[in-house]
Amino acid sequence: MKKYFTKILAITTLLLFGVFSVNGQTLVWDKSEIITDWADGSTASIIKEANGVKIEQIGTKGIANGYIDLANSNANLVLNSTTNDAITITSTNPITEIKLTYSANNSTRTTNPYVGFHSSPTAMGSANATVSSCLMDTIGVTGTTAEQRSYPTPTGTTFAVIVRNKGCDATAANGNTARITRIEVYTAATSPIISSFTAAGIPATIDQAAGTISAELIYGTDLTNITPNIVLGGTATSYLPTGAQNFSGGPVNYKAIHGTDTTTYAVTLTTQATAGKELTELIFSNSFNAFIVGETVTAYYMAGQAKPTIQSYQASAGATVAISADGTKVVVTGADNVDRELALTLEPVTPITGSTSVTFDGTETWIKTGNAFDATKGWVFSKDVEDPDNKRISEGKSRIYFFVGSYSKLTFTSGTVARNIKVFANGTELLSPTSTAPSGETFDIDLSGASNYMIGIYSNKTNGDGGVTAMSSVITSVKQTQELGISFDGKTIRNPNGVALHVFDIAGRLVHASHTDIEMNNNQKGIYIVKSGADAMKICVK
Repeated sequence: MKKYFTKILAITTLLLFGVFSVNGQTLVWDKSEIITDWADGSTASIIKEANGVKIEQIGTKGIANGYIDLANSNANLVLNSTTNDAITITSTNPITEIKLTYSANNSTRTTNPYVGFHSSPTAMGSANATVSSCLMDTIGVTGTTAEQRSYPTPTGTTFAVIVRNKGCDATAANGNTARITRIEVYTAATSPIISSFTAAGIPATIDQAAGTISAELIYGTDLTNITPNIVLGGTATSYLPTGAQNFSGGPVNYKAIHGTDTTTYAVTLTTQATAGKELTELIFSNSFNAFIVGETVTAYYMAGQAKPTIQSYQASAGATVAISADGTKVVVTGADNVDRELALTLEPVTPITGSTSVTFDGTETWIKTGNAFDATKGWVFSKDVEDPDNKRISEGKSRIYFFVGSYSKLTFTSGTVARNIKVFANGTELLSPTSTAPSGETFDIDLSGASNYMIGIYSNKTNGDGGVTAMSSVITSVKQTQELGISFDGKTIRNPNGVALHVFDIAGRLVHASHTDIEMNNNQKGIYIVKSGADAMKICVK
């Protein structure tokens, strides 16, 4: 079945430049806003101020190398600009949530700053202002890869961020430094607002401060008859106008209403000048999810098998995707009937076979991924998150494919902390494993004795990279798979040469005897032994 993906410019804009709160104003500071480094001294310096929210830093670390550096606070839970570092966050409206994106300052360290609430705003930033009501990040972040953490806050207008090890324990000095690369502050609204505006399926960008709403709709959308989906926020109880509106002539004014109190927005809707031709996913008939990088598409299939065709794809709304007649290009045809051509590499892979124990070194031609090999982590899979500047999913960085022979078990050595995963064998998702092992330890993938396998390990986690550094295997009978041609595809025991086969369950009971293919669909799930003379093969019916 064909899938369609809508390119939403508004969402991209939100991800790149900020977010809006469904209840009120939001202030976002991002490392991309750093122009020059500066070191702070004994007074507070404003990092950013807008929408009634102010973010300040006190202490000695300042901003350097693309992040706010916060050293561990002293033994007392105080904000003292001469003895420890902190970030203070103040707002004219109540703060409802604070999000921090941060990492430790060393690849071997863990840091977990906390947000502390202070009930006396005038004391914030001055000597010996006690921080209370600790909102601890109990998970913390390990190493130098930044991750986001959320701190829903109690009602208040003034908070501080301090690096600690054990929350509000005054004796819990950490020694680590937190590197903060993004701060998001969400506040509650005290007036009627429109918190969400969706037109023709496209979420709009709302600028609460400017009172504007805008969205670019799909090419060809009729702007003369648009009925938006509106969600109110703050104190709003209704809005005007309602129903279908004509946006072809320019902005249309909308009002969020609460009694006699109103907030007016100028809503501008436009359409794409040309039809979208984005391609974000292309899955082939052998279940290989292609690596899409710029104007190239790369996919692989098992050597000796037929070249796969397109199974499904995700592309811009109204676009179709096909392979060119000569097989060298992927052609994306937009709704305007204009083509975009991407260079296609579709290559066979010779699987690894035989009794195997391999320590990976990056030269393995039977392993395919969009990620580079890492000397420490091994073959790496990135977190399952697609960012505008790091397309981990579409570029194939979040998954690894292993092309292997007829094995009954693969054992991998983990190169990172345990990470959640999904595992696929020839396109079928396995029930286990669902996680890798802790670094240096092993985890198993049990197989069913097919002639060859394309094993896919997919990240199933939105933070942190995973990796595998080595693999060993348990091989099925070489004679069965290579000389007799016996194989199992998960449903049927294939017997192309008509040899005598006997199938036994795990208790040793004979369940099948045949010289032809044996269907296992009606058998109970479990382990079975397939015997032919002195040779045997273990299979698993799922």
